[in-house]
Amino acid sequence: MQTNVELSKMQIGEILTILADDPAAEDDIASWARRLGHEIVKMEKNGNEIHFEIKKVK
Repeated sequence: MQTNVELSKMQIGEILTILADDPAAEDDIASWARRLGHEIVKMEKNGNEIHFEIKKVK
């Protein structure tokens, strides 16, 4: 998963922005972030797009 790769390159406290167009991404990405202990700073829907901001905590 590309999100995992990008997050691993980041420093603690940095925010990763993700734009998804798959309806399943809302639950999948939110669940993934919580499972790994990262903070979902923002999630908003705009039509078919879902915009996430995830703060690296660990």
